[in-house]
Order: sequence, then C-alpha cells, then structure tokens
Amino acid sequence: MLRIRNYAHALAVTGFSLSLIAVAIAPASASEPSHVGPDVATDVVDATQALAPKPVTITLSYQGVESAYATEAKTFGELLAERGIKVDADDYLSAPESTPLADGMSFEYRPAVHVTIAVGKHKVSLHTAAPTVTDALAEARIALGPRDAVVPDRRSSLEPNEIVRVTVVNAWTVHTQRTFAQAIVKRWNAHLALGKTRIVTRGVSGIREITTRYTRHGNAPIRGRLIASRIIRHARPEIIERGTMVANAGTGFAGSEFARLARNVLHVIATAYIAGCYKCSGITANGMHAGFGIIAVDPHLIPLGSKLMIPGYGRAIAGDTGGAIVGHRVDLGMNHLADAMRFGRRAMTVYVLK
Repeated sequence: MLRIRNYAHALAVTGFSLSLIAVAIAPASASEPSHVGPDVATDVVDATQALAPKPVTITLSYQGVESAYATEAKTFGELLAERGIKVDADDYLSAPESTPLADGMSFEYRPAVHVTIAVGKHKVSLHTAAPTVTDALAEARIALGPRDAVVPDRRSSLEPNEIVRVTVVNAWTVHTQRTFAQAIVKRWNAHLALGKTRIVTRGVSGIREITTRYTRHGNAPIRGRLIASRIIRHARPEIIERGTMVANAGTGFAGSEFARLARNVLHVIATAYIAGCYKCSGITANGMHAGFGIIAVDPHLIPLGSKLMIPGYGRAIAGDTGGAIVGHRVDLGMNHLADAMRFGRRAMTVYVLK
C-alpha cells in the first residue's frame, strides 16, 4: 500500500498538477470552508493503485512442456529472466525478447543441444535447437535418399549429446536374359532304315528374363532378391525319328542279327490296329497311349512290358492285350488307319529282347 505523508506528497507521487487539484477542490462559494477533506485523499490513493502494472497470464512452451505463468514482466525477455532462463545465441525463441507481453499470449523457448550426425565414416558436430532429427539433418545440409535408414527415427526430438546415425541404402534393378534348352522328342519311324536317324523339326531354345533387386546398406555386402521371372520366348522341341525298318526282313540276316540279342524267338501271326478303332479307348492295358511301337500280346506267352524287335516294324513294347490275341498272335499299333490297312495280316518272327 502506497503511504501518503501529506497532500503535497500525494500530488507529487501521482503526478497531478497543483493547479488542477486546486481547481478540483476549490469551494463552490465563498461561504463554504476552503479545506481538503479526507475523501479527496482517498481518491488520490486509489488513482495511484490504478496506475500500478497488473499481472498477465502467459503460456510458455519449454522443453516440450507448456505451462501458464502469471507475471508482471513487460517483455518476453523479462519473462525468461524471471523464470531463470539464460538465452544463448543458438537457442530458439518464437518471438524477439523485446516483444511486449499481453494477457493470453503464447511463446516457445527451445534450448540448443550438441548433436553428432554420423553418415558412414563421416561425422558432423552440430549445436542446434532443431525440434526433430529431420530438422537437424536439414540444418546440416544432409540430403536423405528415399531408402536411407536413420536412427533414431526421423520424427524423434533431439536429446543432448544425441548421436544420429544415417545408413545410406543404395538399390538398383537388373534384368538378365537366360536361355534354357529345348526338349528333345524321339520317335520311331517304320519307313526309315534301322539305325538311321532323321531330324523332323529343329529345336529352338527358350529365353527367360530374370529381374533381380539389389540393395546395399552402407558398406554391408550386396544382397539380391528375385522379384520377377517371365518367359519372353518359348522353347520349341526338337523332334528326331529313328528308323526301325530292317532290310531283307525274314531272311537269315535278320535272324542272325537279332537272335543273339533275344531271349526268345516266336513265330506269330501279326495284324495291325489304331487307337481309334471300334471299342478302343486309346489307353492300353498297362496305361500307355496306343500307337506305333505299342503292340497287343497274349501275356501268358509274352509278359506285358517286354521289349521286342519285329523285323519290318521295328522296336516295340508289349503294352496291350486283346480278346482275340491269344497264343501266337500279336496286334501291332499304328498311328494311321492307312498304315494298318496296308499292313493287313502277316506271318512274322518276333524277337523278345533280353
């Protein structure tokens, strides 16, 4: 409370002009007593109280925490000094220290910290008030690639003496073409001499495109990962025919040639059939596809699966049976009806190979 020693003192403290006070308290008429009463002194004291500064409420964000303070400080700088905060050159202030304070204003103060940024073997020391790791990297002019790894997380706030480690990640894609061999299809030809071969269709190798993604983290070994594989040219099989026709079939030449390879020699009556014959399914008794090289036999005489050489027909496999094929009867598979009709019915010698 301001203490007033006398009226003159009150006038001097409040800054009122003596002449103005005199006018204010002058008697209305000569008959009224000319003195200053106690009410006037009270008014003067209230005026001095009205001129005194009033506290304001300010919100200050410091070290990530917002707090409200009631203060009589006139500027932002005075508020910081009042809170015992000494501002260094690298510290962050959301407003100049000379900013006048008004009730409800908000400010932020962020002290600078020492940070080490390590990029591979290179290190950069920084004294910064950057709010996050990303801001510190930008301040140090370190540009990050889209795959670069940063520890701690890029959005993390900085701690004093923080070490930020940046691992440069390089990535690239390689497309490689590789060839793969064509299939080779072999088939018998009864019209080609035994031991002769003929290429019917030239094969073409295929081409496959392999897409590999390579990555390298810093100086670590390179790692590859297969991400795609597609065939850009399909392989075309090579078809080779082998002859089975024996010259001078049925003569001593054939007998002497095959007798030493056979475990059994049989004289049979041979007919011919095709896969599409009446009541034929196209699948033989042992599950093979009927056609040239597959013959029907009596399994009591020639076990199924036996390999045979038949002069004039070629190599064959006993792979089928038939209701009419009993005893010394065989039915030779053909691919075309014309071949079966042309073959007809013949007496032949067959050699069951060892």
